[in-house]
Amino acid sequence: MSYTKGKWEIEYGNDDNGEWYYAGPAKISFRYNCSEEEEKEAKDDARLIASAPELLEACKSLVSFIIYKANVLGFDPTEDNDYRKAQQAIAKAEEK
Repeated sequence: MSYTKGKWEIEYGNDDNGEWYYAGPAKISFRYNCSEEEEKEAKDDARLIASAPELLEACKSLVSFIIYKANVLGFDPTEDNDYRKAQQAIAKAEEK
């Protein structure tokens, strides 16, 4: 999988067009001249996007751990609900 490498952080700024948030080195922008509720949603969206690389790695670690435990305990990992959810999230992120 390929994505913009670098530190995925949230940046805040403003200009003549209003205030904005950038998420990650890809500079995914969330502008707002909006209500307090919409502003909170824009900040939440930026935080979620900025955390995506770490969340993807966490899902991959979870899948590996469940496979390991399945081998040790003798069960089918595909019957585990958390395994299926993590695999689906990975597939969605990696377009598989």
